[in-house]
Amino acid sequence: MKVSVTQEKLAKALNLIKDIASSRNELPILNNILLRTDGGRLLIAGTNLEIASTQYIGAKIEDHGSITIPARLVSEFITNLPSGPVELETKNEHLHITSGKFSSVINGVVADEYPELPTIDEKTAMQYEIDVEDLKKAIVQTKLAVSSDVTRAVLTGVYWHNYEGSLYLAATDGYRLAEKRLKKVR
Repeated sequence: MKVSVTQEKLAKALNLIKDIASSRNELPILNNILLRTDGGRLLIAGTNLEIASTQYIGAKIEDHGSITIPARLVSEFITNLPSGPVELETKNEHLHITSGKFSSVINGVVADEYPELPTIDEKTAMQYEIDVEDLKKAIVQTKLAVSSDVTRAVLTGVYWHNYEGSLYLAATDGYRLAEKRLKKVR
């Protein structure tokens, strides 16, 4: 793989993906993120086998390919580079990063070992058109009851559920309960 991207776009995408790849995973490959060429774009993806996140950024691609690299390491390096073009090139299981007078080589893992990323089946997926202000209001109203106690991880988020054509958001910390129903526009 040999691609050229802008530092700003790459840093933004890596910052969105890096938190999915946690160093607390039992499988070492899950500490990595996937870089793969896809047409005229660069796919950046991370997964912890429960959730996955993907970002596509425009890239000038000279050679197609893929590699997985440690999420935190590459994110910190790219974030600290100056604005401008960044060259990414894979040689064997190493990612060579060059930007102006800065360069680095990061050890990676063959992308074949990375778990398959989930895909969304457009035919069976639920689609909603909801007014932006209504969605913001619903999130604010339900997140008030989200638990901040990380020992009860199941309560640290907002549950989204589709039922009879409506979208429900619910949250609890074990004492408070917040629920909001949004009707489908279309």
